[in-house]
Amino acid sequence: MKKSFLCLLFLLAAALPGRCDGIDSWFAGLDTTAFLLVDKQKLTLTLVALGGRIERDYRIACGENFGNKTQKGDHRTPEGRFPINQLLNAAGLSHDFGDGKGPIANAYGPWFLRLDVPGFITIGIHGTHLPESIGNRATEGCIRLRNEDILDLKERVAVGMPVVILPDSLTQPVGALLAILGRPEPAEAIEPAEAETVVTTETADNTTAANNGPNWALVALAAVAGIAAGVAAVRIFNKKRHANL
Repeated sequence: MKKSFLCLLFLLAAALPGRCDGIDSWFAGLDTTAFLLVDKQKLTLTLVALGGRIERDYRIACGENFGNKTQKGDHRTPEGRFPINQLLNAAGLSHDFGDGKGPIANAYGPWFLRLDVPGFITIGIHGTHLPESIGNRATEGCIRLRNEDILDLKERVAVGMPVVILPDSLTQPVGALLAILGRPEPAEAIEPAEAETVVTTETADNTTAANNGPNWALVALAAVAGIAAGVAAVRIFNKKRHANL
């Protein structure tokens, strides 16, 4: 039922001009694998299973500036499709956020899931020492989760898993994008012998129904014939009456 609903969303989206903002190609081939979907507008990271089925949703923080990442230090989260290329144990790693507080220990939480973003080797999905930042535009470009969420997510991903990061300018509903992955349930095949049995049974049922009640087609035909005979009789009577005048 859910897959059929997703397919319906896809058909509706296909009828819209500029459907999916031209990024539906990012989802090519993802109907055969699980992947992560990052929505910068809703500040969510979703683990999507086969066929577009949503398995997990996590709240996130992402780049404090809007738009696609174009240069180091622009504090923007990249947009596009990128694979995970490393699962890095981040316990004890520090980072200087440039806020005058110096290097902060455990700044990335327990895990750093590095993304293969061309030109940027320090972009990833990780935990945080600031859980209150989740749900805000607060990072230098990475995708930040609560530490308990990155622990849960790490157990569900692997190197090579695709990550799709939707653009800030997205105007089409995310459901229309996931609908690309939806597939209707396959119809059950009917063996030829079974098919013949069904046809025979239906024919027998129809014959029985016909024998148990009036044949309305014959009734209608008889009625039409009767009306025609009556009209003909009236015409003959009128001709004879005029001839006798």
